[in-house]
Amino acid sequence: MPAMSSPATAGIAARPATVAASPPRSTTRMAGIGITRAADRSPSAASLALFAWLLTLHTEAAGRTYAAYGGVYVLVALLWLWGVDGIRPDHWDLIGAALVFAGLALIYFGPRGS
Repeated sequence: MPAMSSPATAGIAARPATVAASPPRSTTRMAGIGITRAADRSPSAASLALFAWLLTLHTEAAGRTYAAYGGVYVLVALLWLWGVDGIRPDHWDLIGAALVFAGLALIYFGPRGS
């Protein structure tokens, strides 16, 4: 007697499993957010600490230098989104970046009363 197919599987041919096991990743997915292990964060923490220490070497306007870093960070994040993740920034991304750079310009180049 021929096997009966259910309406849900009618017309669907069985395919061999060709999905290879992916290599282990250092990021655990938790509710859609990448959580890294402590060992993976240590280079990031060290570079952030180094950056914070370098800011102390500026005797004047270290906060403005940090604001410039924030603008560069946003730019690099959008370039990463586009170049590495393959997601082209939409108009909201570009509007947000424009607001960040406008704020950066006000902080860094705004007139100062001395």
